[in-house]
Amino acid sequence: MLSPRINKIIRDLWRNRARAILTLFAMIVGIIGVGAILCAYSILVREMDANYMLTRPASASLSVNLADAELIDGARHLPGIGEVEARGFFCGRIEVAQNEWRTLWLFVVPDFERQRLDAFTPEQGAWPPKPGEMLLERAAFRVADAKIGDARRVVIPGHEAVTLRITGSVHAPGEAPAWMENLVYGYITPETLGLLG
Repeated sequence: MLSPRINKIIRDLWRNRARAILTLFAMIVGIIGVGAILCAYSILVREMDANYMLTRPASASLSVNLADAELIDGARHLPGIGEVEARGFFCGRIEVAQNEWRTLWLFVVPDFERQRLDAFTPEQGAWPPKPGEMLLERAAFRVADAKIGDARRVVIPGHEAVTLRITGSVHAPGEAPAWMENLVYGYITPETLGLLG
């Protein structure tokens, strides 16, 4: 024999069964939604970490005026140093529209095929770029309002603007998203740097 309280609950649920079913359905959908978010979060964190570690991120970056072979070799043989790679870096500007410029971080890569640290991978277009060409990080295309095949004027401080053709895109997981920083990441060869002055 059920207690009067239990009987009343059952009777109320039966009389309002549509409302009860809707409430039960809403709770099930909520539980599934929370479970899906938690599952996606655990996968995202794991994959982002793995993706970043594949770039072989540098533990430290040193800025020097001139890095010759002797300096690089000397640094490579210091205790506790696993790997050393010299890469030029210039902060410049890229023209995104007529007389409208955005900040450009320009990386000068001596050997696109043998990157030791802070590696990035080709996505579309030319690889490696030829002299007079530049690759952009895939998220930077939106900031630069550009597409593969476009020509853009680029300038580094103290030099005249030079037109470079954008011939490909790369994925650089070690860099912050370009749209977040509102800047453009570009990758060129030492020969292209010579054209920039």
